[in-house]
Amino acid sequence: MFMASSPPLPPKFALSTTQLQFSYTIGGQQPTSQSIGVSNSGSGTLTWNSTANTSWIALASAPNSLSVSVNPAGLAAGTYLGVISFSAPGAVSQTVTVTLTVGSPALPSIVVTLSSLFLPLFFLLAGHATGQSTCLNFPAGLIPLSSIAYVSIRYSSPRDNIGL
Repeated sequence: MFMASSPPLPPKFALSTTQLQFSYTIGGQQPTSQSIGVSNSGSGTLTWNSTANTSWIALASAPNSLSVSVNPAGLAAGTYLGVISFSAPGAVSQTVTVTLTVGSPALPSIVVTLSSLFLPLFFLLAGHATGQSTCLNFPAGLIPLSSIAYVSIRYSSPRDNIGL
């Protein structure tokens, strides 16, 4: 009697994750790279390749792992999605979703204490001066003054409790 043996199982991807998330604030530090473990849960040999579908994802393979980093240079604030595809002869391809969230930088605040040089401005704005310090708060940082979106002037007089 002839006994047939079962054909060997093909290689099969076993990935440590199916999604990666990166966060970046414009002007901040690059996000730290993350790794995906790659192993064979089937039989045979798993000789794999990986590709990313977008240029802001960078891949570096090592035995049994893939290092993934992102380059957010030139990306505007928003959420970006990418896909890493894994393939190998005889194995079913697998994908990992990559999400990159790019945030706007926090606007710095500048506080200016007005001195007697600015007193005439407050005579015009408030109609009087108390000699108290007054502060201007506005987002500026390294932004040219011509591009400031708003200026908030708060003037209060302890004597008559009025606000501007």
